[in-house]
Order: sequence, then C-alpha cells, then structure tokens
Amino acid sequence: MVARPSQPTLSDAPLSHVQVVDPHAPEPVSDAELIDRVLAGDPSAERALYDAHVDRVFRLVYRMAGDLDRAQDYTQETFIRAFARLGEFRGESALSTWLCSIAISITLNGLRKVRRARDREIALEDAPPLGASRPEAEPDLKARLTQEID
Repeated sequence: MVARPSQPTLSDAPLSHVQVVDPHAPEPVSDAELIDRVLAGDPSAERALYDAHVDRVFRLVYRMAGDLDRAQDYTQETFIRAFARLGEFRGESALSTWLCSIAISITLNGLRKVRRARDREIALEDAPPLGASRPEAEPDLKARLTQEID
C-alpha cells in the first residue's frame, strides 16, 4: 500500500486565509432585485447598486482616460446615464457588462472632445498680435463686383 500525504484541514490553515462570516450581515442581493427596487424608487437600492459596480467602472475608465479627474467625471456621467436609462436594461447581459459599455462610450466621447479642443488650440507664440491689421481686399475688387452686377 502507498502512503498518501494527509489532506490539510481548516485548522491547519493560517489565520490570514480564514474568512469570518458576520452572522448579522445582510444577505447579498442580486442585480435584478436591486434594479427592481431602484425602478420602484428605493434610494438605498440605488446606493447598493452604485457601490456594487463603481470600482469596476472606475478602474476601466481610469485605464482608458489615464487621468484621475477625467476618470472621476466619466464614472459619474456613466452612473447618471445608467440610472436614467435603467428601465431600458433588458437583462440580456450582466449589468456590469451594460455599465461598462456605457462607460466606454462616455469615455471615448469625452476623450474625443478633449482632443478636438486641443487641436483647436494654438501656441501663444503662434497667435496673431492683438490689433493686427486685417487683410485688405484687392483694390479693384469693388469696381469689378460693381461692373459684374450691372
């Protein structure tokens, strides 16, 4: 007979790996139940839904935006849009997937807006001086226009 090593038991595990369950903690609530409660107007359900998903959404947005302030703004916009459109959630995918798709859309649109604003900016050295003369029209343009109109 071959001797098998004994299986470790829970008492053999270091205490750092033991999970203590609080008997007074509320039971976990499904996203579907929270959505129903949010749609019924329960503010505590809104908070629970937000708390359950905000970290994941923020991490995604921060990786895309690369800026803390923008990531916070885009995360806030994501949840504002999500709560406004929660009744449109069909449940064909996980709520987290739906939230992340909203976050991606908001982040990409926000980054495009920032890029467009940067593209329109010019360096101070390249700006025309204040009070610069305006380009003059051709001297005989008025006469030619008058001649063509008549």
